[in-house]
Amino acid sequence: MKKSLGAALLVLALLACKPAQTEKAAGPGAPKPPKRNLVIVFVDIEKVVKEAKVSQQIQAELSAWSENMRREIQAKADVLKQKDAEFRAVAGRMSPDQRSARIQELESMQQELQQLQGQAQQELEKRRSLAGQKMTEQFEPLIRKLAKDNGWDVVLNRSEQISVFSDEALDQTDYVIQRLNADHPGQPAAGTPPASPLPGGQVPALPGK
Repeated sequence: MKKSLGAALLVLALLACKPAQTEKAAGPGAPKPPKRNLVIVFVDIEKVVKEAKVSQQIQAELSAWSENMRREIQAKADVLKQKDAEFRAVAGRMSPDQRSARIQELESMQQELQQLQGQAQQELEKRRSLAGQKMTEQFEPLIRKLAKDNGWDVVLNRSEQISVFSDEALDQTDYVIQRLNADHPGQPAAGTPPASPLPGGQVPALPGK
């Protein structure tokens, strides 16, 4: 989510909010003369994503879905592991046909589990992308409004912008967070962990036929 938000803001070149101070108007087809005394500010997107209430709520929803899916996959993996252990314990006393049938059953369960893992991972990536879009939809209009109200010409992402020096007075991160929280208070879940990774490598290796 951070990358999508950072990229969206990094390319945000806001229109001047006050008349450009130019020596003379450009003629038809001529490039616009550059504005003098540009007002450039910084916003730390990583800090906004971490502290804004609307972002915390979006992250909490993603974490809840991820945790539920993780538990579902883990439960199926545990069942497969148990059945595999039971089979190994009695495999020596089975006929070849019984052993082959049980192995096919376990392989089918294994394939279903692997398929569920792949589908869950794809859905997680989709939900992460949608979460980033949702946050951007809340964030960009506010940035544009604040820029217009305060006369900012350009807003840069401080967490990605490489510079030798920038005055702290240019950093408007806390102001943006305050305004974002006021406009979108949300329902932050304190202490909510980040979305858990979906389990991988949980499928036991099945014995050969």
